Amino acid sequence: MKKILASLFLSIILLVSCKKENDISNDSGFTLLLKSDFDINDTIVLMKFVGQNSVALDSQIIENKREFSFNGKITEDSFYRLLFKKSKIDEVIALDNSETEISISGTIDLPIFKTIKGELNQNFKILNGINNKFQNDTDSLNQLFILAANSNPTDVEKIKNQYKITEVNFIKDIKLFIKSNKLSVLSIIALTQLKPENDFAFMDSVFTDLQTLKGTSSYIDAFLTNFESLKSNSVGQVAQDFSQNTPDGKVIKLSDFKGKFVLLDFWASWCGPCRNENPNVVLAYNTFKSKNFEVLGVSLDDNSNKWKQAILDDKLIWTQVSDLKGWDNEVAKLYGVESIPQSFLLDKEGKILAKNLRGEELISKLKEILN
Repeated sequence: MKKILASLFLSIILLVSCKKENDISNDSGFTLLLKSDFDINDTIVLMKFVGQNSVALDSQIIENKREFSFNGKITEDSFYRLLFKKSKIDEVIALDNSETEISISGTIDLPIFKTIKGELNQNFKILNGINNKFQNDTDSLNQLFILAANSNPTDVEKIKNQYKITEVNFIKDIKLFIKSNKLSVLSIIALTQLKPENDFAFMDSVFTDLQTLKGTSSYIDAFLTNFESLKSNSVGQVAQDFSQNTPDGKVIKLSDFKGKFVLLDFWASWCGPCRNENPNVVLAYNTFKSKNFEVLGVSLDDNSNKWKQAILDDKLIWTQVSDLKGWDNEVAKLYGVESIPQSFLLDKEGKILAKNLRGEELISKLKEILN
């Protein structure tokens, strides 16, 4: 698939729960017209993304044709694949219940798809272009960085600064796109490129506007649900209380630690980056445990023996809890944890002071608040 799928598109389809549905009906709805500059001899399949998979909705055997179409009615604006089975072409498009016309030029080995009619798909391609330009620019900078690191170290800082400028411009373009498509499902995809810690206020404004579309799109509903969880767990909010069991079965509540500064640390024995980060957490704990500082580990393990062994191996002598449900850990879901390691630093009243501090950043923050 194209770059857009690797980094931008998959990040949003994973938000939508899997549900099989037949979007094609005999009623009037959408028309997808394709016109080619050369003869097509292939089986073309129209597929809808459903969760992490795609489901075939319709297919046609095309023999020596330069024009063909798909028709049907869809339940919501959504994203589809045009799969050319023989030639292995895989084009991602956005469809709504209107007419979309796409031209195909170039060659069958290297086709060029251009949207002639269909505002949703035209804007989808604009978003693809923004994302692909950023990826191409950063790829070029990465190559220059490698060369400079080996031969000309004085250029390294210049390249780093250029990367920052490139990223700032990319985020600016993404925000402009969202403003132009604020009440579109496309804004949801674009929002996945923003970091809540940097752009929370902007994302919150979009969240407010999208409330008017609640119930009209599974993509929008997924964003609203996830962002609601994010707002509940943002810096300045009081951390949500919970209870889970220690390895020996004792029930522990987060509220048991009120009056202490707490690092709520999500990890797992099977998570390599977590295990690599554990020595930093051990250092922080040993350095500040005498200054009203505690760590509460929440493990996303599903194997009790492996969890317990990792605690021993990594010398994690602070309190550990888990429900042994893996990624379905109830506390992880409560805190919107979708990747680990992840952490929340809480003050004595249980308010979230910071998120995802690592290594020296964690030590520096603890020095600031505890010394």
